[in-house]
Amino acid sequence: MLNLPASTQTPTIGRKVWFWTCPERSDEYEILDNKQALDATVVFVHPDGTVNLDISDHKAQLEEAFRVRLFDYDPAVAHDMPFAEENFATWMPYQMQKHKEEAGKTSLEGSRPVGLTLVDGKDV
Repeated sequence: MLNLPASTQTPTIGRKVWFWTCPERSDEYEILDNKQALDATVVFVHPDGTVNLDISDHKAQLEEAFRVRLFDYDPAVAHDMPFAEENFATWMPYQMQKHKEEAGKTSLEGSRPVGLTLVDGKDV
């Protein structure tokens, strides 16, 4: 079972994530090293927070995955990722660091975090 922290970031279309395969399903993708994640892009976000992904495997072949659970990356459990019981995605460590840095900043307009904008009156 995955022992990863739930995502603290809201996924949005176009965001890059790391995709990890479980051993039972790894034959669906060209994997050269199961300790390295596959590159993925969020193409749809479901109301429950799961995401549909476009995935590029280790030989640059495009694949897709549907209703994938998204977690925060945790280096303390990274060694367990290739042995998970399900396919899943994580934010990249760089994204985690930037998210933490931006969470502490606010814009001059008030309490809106830097980098967030309004589209049709809603935060994105």
